[in-house]
Amino acid sequence: MIIKEYFKESKLNCRCGCGLPPQLTIIFIVYSLRITLRVPIYIISGARCLRHNKAEGGGESSLHLPLKDRKNDHGATEDTGALDIVIHSVAKHRHYEYDLIKTAPHLGVTGIGIKNNKMAHIDNGNGTNRPAIWTY
Repeated sequence: MIIKEYFKESKLNCRCGCGLPPQLTIIFIVYSLRITLRVPIYIISGARCLRHNKAEGGGESSLHLPLKDRKNDHGATEDTGALDIVIHSVAKHRHYEYDLIKTAPHLGVTGIGIKNNKMAHIDNGNGTNRPAIWTY
């Protein structure tokens, strides 16, 4: 798979070691984002099993979870998922938050959360509260 060129499976899969993979659509979205922005993107959190999601403080409806494990799927399908990422800035003064917010929706991202201008949550959820952009 061409994704391995930029992303390690160990970063995409659940970090507890259970091997749960993320939804394919979100993988292709982050790959497309990496190619479009032409900067390295690091995966902080990919797919999560129920146990790992709870340990991370994730909600019961988290899009990091497989559809079958979400308490409220908000009309989601098997193709919905989420990743927490860091976009590496080669030029220290350049912030990629603007580029992410401008570009990601065109690639299928419907949820973007920016944390402390250092990390971002992206998802392709399709619930009633989408599209959405927030800070946390």
